[in-house]
Amino acid sequence: MRPTLRRAAVAALASSSLLFAVACSGSGSDDKPADKKSTAAKPEPEAKPLTRSQAEAAALEQKDVPSGWKFDKSMSDTQDGSTVFGLGTADKKECQPLLDQIIHSSGSPAAQATVTKSYTKADLGPFLSHGVFSYTTDDAKEAMKNAQPPASGCATFTADFEGDKATFKYSKLDVPAAGDETLAWRLIAVDDDSGVPMQFDFAAARVDSALSVTLLTSVDNKTDISAFKAGFAKGAERVAAAVEANAK
Repeated sequence: MRPTLRRAAVAALASSSLLFAVACSGSGSDDKPADKKSTAAKPEPEAKPLTRSQAEAAALEQKDVPSGWKFDKSMSDTQDGSTVFGLGTADKKECQPLLDQIIHSSGSPAAQATVTKSYTKADLGPFLSHGVFSYTTDDAKEAMKNAQPPASGCATFTADFEGDKATFKYSKLDVPAAGDETLAWRLIAVDDDSGVPMQFDFAAARVDSALSVTLLTSVDNKTDISAFKAGFAKGAERVAAAVEANAK
């Protein structure tokens, strides 16, 4: 797989939104009619979508990643994170959500603000990328729903990957739950011509109306899973704080 393709793959990184609008209702006593001045809690207002500046402030910063990692401007996108997502076109329709990685899905609502920041250990990775994607709460739920991995049939599939043919292997990935919903999986892609393997570890958390998405892209088995899991947890935490602050 060409070096330019490897970097383009990272520029095809993965990525996210979170929290919840809870409708609480109280009830009167079984023995007494409800008082006119009911103490029933009113439904909480739906979380406001994060602005672009709020989304950018919520993305992982240099201080949040382990030592040895540096900011990679070429793999970051603070204007339109959708350009950083999507790993190609699958030969099986049911496998496409794995490559769309939420933000790239044509069938999902468009994010109102998108920001992606990336960090790397070396020129050819691994690359740790964090995306923050702002929606309405309903649209964020819809985006996560459409990104659910297939129940079967995608253990192995092929795809047009940045103009090359590649064979992908999919497996579930365990990460600590974060936000209101969590999705995670691993893809290992092997270019049919070069045989160079690339590993994509992907995790997304919805925090009410925002998505926090983390992707670790590794080339030739040069990976750092501990950095990935720590980045996912910290990214979701930062987005949750941004959503909470935006609600005040």
